Amino acid sequence: QKLKTLNGHSDIVNSVSWSPDGKYLAIGSYDKTIVIWDAISGKKLKILNGHSDIVNSVSWSPDGRYLASGSEDKTIVIWDAISGKKLKILNGHTSLVSSVYWSPDGKYLASASLDSDIIIWDAKSGKTLKTFESDSFNCFRSVAWSPNGKYLTGGSNIPDVIIWKLK
Repeated sequence: QKLKTLNGHSDIVNSVSWSPDGKYLAIGSYDKTIVIWDAISGKKLKILNGHSDIVNSVSWSPDGRYLASGSEDKTIVIWDAISGKKLKILNGHTSLVSSVYWSPDGKYLASASLDSDIIIWDAKSGKTLKTFESDSFNCFRSVAWSPNGKYLTGGSNIPDVIIWKLK
């Protein structure tokens, strides 16, 4: 049964992410914005502007305080989810960012890109900690941490999924 339709973007919706408490939705779009919604009432709470190109991926931190977004402008932005303020811009990819995903403890952020790299970032400092390069010419489309934080998975444009054991 359909509950609601959220109309708030002027172009294609690319990514949807629930807040950890299930109260909010963050939606990234081709219109270069992220809209945060109250999922229960359907009320639009905030519009986050800060990317100069399509927003491909949005992800809530495990504590719900932060939101990360990855864009075709080759950047990742970390936002204060409460105020909507841009906290950090992470630069390190040479092509569009296709996916962002928080570690289970919220200390790290992983990003996947069509530049064939997955980068692990220190979420607090914004520094690059580790880069995983593709062993072929494939481009990474998605990234995810295991629930225990010991493994990182990357999906690519060829039918391969790579799993890395983290130290």
